[in-house]
Amino acid sequence: MATAMRSMFGAAVALVLATAAMAGPQATHQRAGAIGGDFVAQHMVTLTEQLRLSSAQQSRIEGVLRTYAPRLTQVRGALENCKASYHRLMQAEMQQARAEVQDLLTPEQQQRLASLHEGKQTKAGHGHGAQGHGAAMASAPHAAQLAEALGLTDEQQEQVTGILERRGATIKTLRADLRLAIQRYHLSLSVLSDPMYQQVRASLTPQQARRFDALRAEHSQQKQHQGGRGAMSGGAGHGHGQGKGHPH
Repeated sequence: MATAMRSMFGAAVALVLATAAMAGPQATHQRAGAIGGDFVAQHMVTLTEQLRLSSAQQSRIEGVLRTYAPRLTQVRGALENCKASYHRLMQAEMQQARAEVQDLLTPEQQQRLASLHEGKQTKAGHGHGAQGHGAAMASAPHAAQLAEALGLTDEQQEQVTGILERRGATIKTLRADLRLAIQRYHLSLSVLSDPMYQQVRASLTPQQARRFDALRAEHSQQKQHQGGRGAMSGGAGHGHGQGKGHPH
């Protein structure tokens, strides 16, 4: 099961990398209407309000956005699938590690472990998720803490340490793969968004262009404060979903 899930995650990462490599305005207007409708509508509302676009400008800019929207949506979808696979696999790795550890314990030690796990879940709240617990399970100090809390024998502690080290190596690989996918995702967004915004800017008056540049700078600052998001508010960030349509 875990092997199959890792294969799915590898395929999801490969899809992000392949999508990034092929990034380009290769979509048709028909596909854009179905795939990138929300993206186009959000940005058109913002740009029209902020820049006071004329009807002719709205038509030209909407055409530009519709040309690029499908590929941007495709890139975002590939990363979201990758992240979903990552979280599922992290949970599976932790569950398997706990199961392997429990098999080594006496009934009394198993009860202690269950109490420890419940206490950590309560303390962690809802903000850490699989990645935070995975970091704890992958660490050598965690094995020593378990040994003390559960009263493990030397043999049990050695076996638990081996389990956590093996699972920790897998988790480390998963994180590295996800980081690579995210890096390539942001690169592909830049490849797509830079020429798109150049075309949008070409439809503006000098005054509108200055305002447009200011909006993009403002949005970039917001991304930095939020820990980084997609190249556009319609892009994928780190759990933020879609934004309000501000230009990047």
